[in-house]
Amino acid sequence: MLQIQKFPQQTSTLKGSVLIMTRLDEEEIIQHLTTLPGWKRKDSKWIERRYRFKEYMDGISFVNKIASSAEKENHHPI
Repeated sequence: MLQIQKFPQQTSTLKGSVLIMTRLDEEEIIQHLTTLPGWKRKDSKWIERRYRFKEYMDGISFVNKIASSAEKENHHPI
């Protein structure tokens, strides 16, 4: 799990921000997960959260919103 901080800069490489990522240690990961309802640690490597939708198109709409936000932030979850 990475912690992302944004800092404004003069040159506009990632839409006016520089991303500085630092790896969280195990204790920090556990601490942060307590503030993220529904998120769980998987394989000591990932965090995940499962979503269920009553209607198929609700799920598609949700994914499209995530894709739009990820594109704006230049962050593409796997």
